[in-house]
Amino acid sequence: MKKLISLLIVLVLCLGMVATASASENEFVPSITYKPTPEIVPVVGEDGEEYIGIIRDAEGNILDYVGHGCILITPVAHIWDEDIVVPADVERLLRFVYEGLTEGDMEIPYEKHEAGLDPENMVIHDLFDARWTCEEHRAMIEQPGVTLEITFELKVDADILLFVTTYDEEADEWEPIVKNENNGDGTVTCVFEHLCAIEFSSEIEHLAQTPTEPVEQKDECSLLWLWILLLVLAVVAVIVVLIVHKKRSKKSTTV
Repeated sequence: MKKLISLLIVLVLCLGMVATASASENEFVPSITYKPTPEIVPVVGEDGEEYIGIIRDAEGNILDYVGHGCILITPVAHIWDEDIVVPADVERLLRFVYEGLTEGDMEIPYEKHEAGLDPENMVIHDLFDARWTCEEHRAMIEQPGVTLEITFELKVDADILLFVTTYDEEADEWEPIVKNENNGDGTVTCVFEHLCAIEFSSEIEHLAQTPTEPVEQKDECSLLWLWILLLVLAVVAVIVVLIVHKKRSKKSTTV
């Protein structure tokens, strides 16, 4: 009797451990709220130094290089991190656009992409704010035709069609970045006319192929059946124990 009970207890505990392990491995949801700051690929200037961006004129000529510390990039994940200090205006904007996108008050204009994209097949996988911390470059890029070129390390596959948009606060809408290029080596180069809230999105079918994506898929159905099995086993164990105990009681009474 004791051996039977011990065996059932061990079995139940084992299943519980399996369920817990499965939950920790599979209890994920696609989310941009846990992603770190997008990594910028530095460029080497004519002086041999590394920079994070290039400012060009309308003809593509280099006007200046942007050094480290000249641009503040804040991913949306930071507004929930108590250990990170986020400027009030940055936090306000990120919360506003995040809530707008998640609640459906805002829409990304996928229809403006020349290749044609189905909004139902798109997913936002990066949302962050970028702004100048140096007035010199801020004033430079405000000139007509002047743009900022930045390359991000996203580890995307070469065939992924990336859609990049920036948020225009005055117009309260997202505008596509026409000049962005998948370099085929996991990096993407974007050309910005101004800095603001930025989002990267791509087709869902490519999401699982992108190493940097927080592809966190939750298999709720499998977990549900596992817990049902665990519950059934526990009930069976109790019934078996009661039956055996009842038989032993009857046998003792008869003797």
